[in-house]
Amino acid sequence: MRLTTSIALAATVAALPFDAAADVCTKGTDCYCDCVTRDPPSAPCRAKYPGITHDSSLRLCMDFEQAPLYDGSGLGNGPPEYGPAYDPTGSSATYGRGFNSAWVQLYGNGASGCIRQNG
Repeated sequence: MRLTTSIALAATVAALPFDAAADVCTKGTDCYCDCVTRDPPSAPCRAKYPGITHDSSLRLCMDFEQAPLYDGSGLGNGPPEYGPAYDPTGSSATYGRGFNSAWVQLYGNGASGCIRQNG
């Protein structure tokens, strides 16, 4: 019984349609957040996400398009990309780790108990 269920589940998952390009987007053009924050959504957005509409109730949307947010590149970069999570560039503080990170530049450093420490 358990083997039959496992095989049926595996066959069902294998049969699901997966779009290999679903996470590929052009920065500032057709990434999900670009699409839902425009009124009306652009032609590339409508082509990529059929039926998509502007979401006026959206408060925060992040596509993580900036490379330093996911690959650790750009140490010492300035706007608009900034640096990776550990980039202390521009900080004279003892705990300046992340001062120039893309996340801190976009959203701030957070409460003192949540600040990423050096070391």
